[in-house]
Amino acid sequence: MSNASSSSHSKSATNENTSQAGKSDGYSTTDHVAQAAHEAVDKAASNLAHAEAALRDAQKAAGVKVGNAAAQAGQMSQESVSAIKRYVNHNPVQSVGIAFATGYLLSVLLKKS
Repeated sequence: MSNASSSSHSKSATNENTSQAGKSDGYSTTDHVAQAAHEAVDKAASNLAHAEAALRDAQKAAGVKVGNAAAQAGQMSQESVSAIKRYVNHNPVQSVGIAFATGYLLSVLLKKS
């Protein structure tokens, strides 16, 4: 009877070890999956941070370009006004005639509309 008891005890111990090994493997698989998920989230966050930085840089560059274009337009406008003032000072009679003709043409065009 001791031989049968020993065999029964051995089978029980083997089942218990297998059961614990299964739990251990399941736990380590869960750990691996969790670790992989954390790594994926970290990588995605890093990629998003880089994308955000690139967008901010592009936005700044676009703002600089728009600012430069506005400054250039303002400078051109001032140059045009200066040129008109010089023309009026050098040719006052012609300037009055041009102003009169321009006013007349505008009034004719606006009456037809």
